Amino acid sequence: MSSDEGPPTRVRKNVQERSRRSGQSPSRVGSPLWSRAGARIAMASSLGFLIGPAIGAMLMDAVGLQGVLLVDAVTYLAVPLVALFLPAPPDPAADDNSARPREKSGLIPGLRTLLQQAPAARIVLIGAMLTFTLQVTNVVEVYLVRDGYGATATMFGLVTMAWAGGQIVGSGAAGRTLSERPTARLAVLMVLTVGAALLAIAVFDSLPGLFALTVVAGGANGAFGVARQTAIGRAVAPAGQGSAAAAHAALLNTATMVAFMSAGLVAAVATPRTVYAIAGSIVLLAVAAVHLYRRADRAEEPVAHAAPARSTSPAAALPTD
Repeated sequence: MSSDEGPPTRVRKNVQERSRRSGQSPSRVGSPLWSRAGARIAMASSLGFLIGPAIGAMLMDAVGLQGVLLVDAVTYLAVPLVALFLPAPPDPAADDNSARPREKSGLIPGLRTLLQQAPAARIVLIGAMLTFTLQVTNVVEVYLVRDGYGATATMFGLVTMAWAGGQIVGSGAAGRTLSERPTARLAVLMVLTVGAALLAIAVFDSLPGLFALTVVAGGANGAFGVARQTAIGRAVAPAGQGSAAAAHAALLNTATMVAFMSAGLVAAVATPRTVYAIAGSIVLLAVAAVHLYRRADRAEEPVAHAAPARSTSPAAALPTD
């Protein structure tokens, strides 16, 4: 999982500015810019994973491991240089609402902002658990392909490309689907799809089946990522977007680090298929737990005696999450 710093942050700020100029807040449900921008970011990121394994395999055969590591180092150095040439984000001082008091920034305020928005908070928590399980399976995936199926390193690279290809398709489809629709149902459906795919990978002993299930899981994960970013963008006020994004990135990075440590321990005592089965079960249980929490939360809500006033804005005309 990549963090939300750098160029993606610039894209989000440009989305906020375009929404402001059009008279529509980016935190409103009706703004189609969040899902489309999130889809483009996810597709661009997945494109690197799609072409990276192929280029890496060719370089490995041509120049060896040392040459591959040298190219890798050069590309890392090129990232900040490319970022310097990206267009600067709009000046916050030019915002019409700049007279409003600024919200507190930082990790804790960002987490508080996310947790205060119940629908987005549920998606974020499910996403953190999904990140944890997928990073665990990433560690044992090479053993499943090489040892479980006796396949080559090239085949492992093709599996990685299949995942990335699925992510590109899923992200693009979600960007269009969520432009004028709520995110909660799609997000839950995609997480359930990933969990079911992980369980199926653990059960079925078929290399073509592994490719097919990897594409399905990658597509569902890509669509969920767009839904998650869209939910956060719509729920959080523009003034709190920076802190919310930083807190979300910190949460995902924490889940990733815990997953790497856990994967080493689990892989030492369990087979790759068992790890996949555990991961799929954790994903499905996480969705079930959040669903039960949501039902309990709804049961405690007071019954409204008067219908709220209808808004004539396009954003308010859409169903909420």
